[in-house]
Amino acid sequence: MTNFKKILSLLLTAVMLLVLFAGCGNNGQGNTTGGNSTTAPDGSQTDPGDLPDSFSYKESYTVSDEEAIAIRDQIVATAGTSKLTNEQLQMYFWMSFYDYLGTDTAMMLMYYYGVDFTQPLDKLMYDSKINLTWQHVMLDYCLENWHRYNAVCMLADERGYEMTEEDQKYLDSIPDNLKTMAEKYKYASVDEMLKAEFGAGSTAEAFINYDFTVYKAMNFMDGLYDELAPTMEEIEKYFTENEEALKKSGITKESGNVVDVRHILITPKGGEEDIFGEIQYNEDEWEECRVEAEKIYNEWLEGEATEFTFSALANSKSEDPGSNNKGGLYTDVAKGKMVKEFNDWIFDETRKNGDHALIKTSYGYHIMYFLESEPQWERTCKKTIASERIEDLIKEATEKWPMEVDYEKIGLGHVSFNEKKDEEGTQGD
Repeated sequence: MTNFKKILSLLLTAVMLLVLFAGCGNNGQGNTTGGNSTTAPDGSQTDPGDLPDSFSYKESYTVSDEEAIAIRDQIVATAGTSKLTNEQLQMYFWMSFYDYLGTDTAMMLMYYYGVDFTQPLDKLMYDSKINLTWQHVMLDYCLENWHRYNAVCMLADERGYEMTEEDQKYLDSIPDNLKTMAEKYKYASVDEMLKAEFGAGSTAEAFINYDFTVYKAMNFMDGLYDELAPTMEEIEKYFTENEEALKKSGITKESGNVVDVRHILITPKGGEEDIFGEIQYNEDEWEECRVEAEKIYNEWLEGEATEFTFSALANSKSEDPGSNNKGGLYTDVAKGKMVKEFNDWIFDETRKNGDHALIKTSYGYHIMYFLESEPQWERTCKKTIASERIEDLIKEATEKWPMEVDYEKIGLGHVSFNEKKDEEGTQGD
């Protein structure tokens, strides 16, 4: 995977976060879509302007399980030849929400401002002054995501883009991956998992449709790398013109490299709590962990042993919650940010693309797959320039195929985060 594709992923799914969530009011409430001024966490005032269209929204878009199933084929939005049904909307809504929960902004709201995202989003206020709930905000956010993905896909079709054999192989693997995930998280079936994660009326077909659209959009844009990627001359020029601003952010040409790496973490089982509250494992438990990690490592080695198969294995086997839904991927890792053994391996000067190994850290055994290393200043400038060019192209596509939404037809199935649990028994939203 190129750096460019990682930029695409962020732009296509998360560019609206800065717009929607930049102004956070007291108690984690915010208003960046319109309405009265609110106080941001840093004490500054935001003045979004006129009241948002949210005032014409329904108070809640959550419907009963029975109604969610009955209206799942109802079309709620269109853009060009693309049509969005309630069933597909639920995929975009909850995927957008789950993505948001992984952002620094969401973490700040939860830990510093006490925002409880385990509560129903149609009851959780985003801005009480204008009766704007998190469901309203996330609904606009997910519709924007749907529009962007589908506009890019239509642009791809217009330019004659076709999926590669490897792309099709990945898409064909989705049903089996869903079964693996259902088993991993202790669901009786794929249907039960989809209902818990995305609400009643959700089907594997809708999930596959979502994954296909996202994958196609990202791969098409990645294929435009040579056309959109900046040259080294442009990167140098950007750095020179913005050197002081970059320096204030701690980025200079002496900042060192950042690394992209994939890993699969296998943690020891059992253990006993010591007097400091830390779990300690005995030799037998560590040995069992090593044997399990080697088994998975050998499974990969005996197969095609590619980055693609490593990514798939990480999604199904890794026990690292920070990366096991992203193919074990960590990007832009700076020196000293990871545990020592992990850090030492990825920053070995001899390391090169495709290197792999099994290493032990205090967290467990890690099956490593090295991607690339790049100077931080160069990566930052490259991302900024490429982001602007990608955003221009996406804007062109969304303007060519504008979105129309019928809010009256929208109905979201109920998802309870106090009921569904992951395999460790922890609760999530």
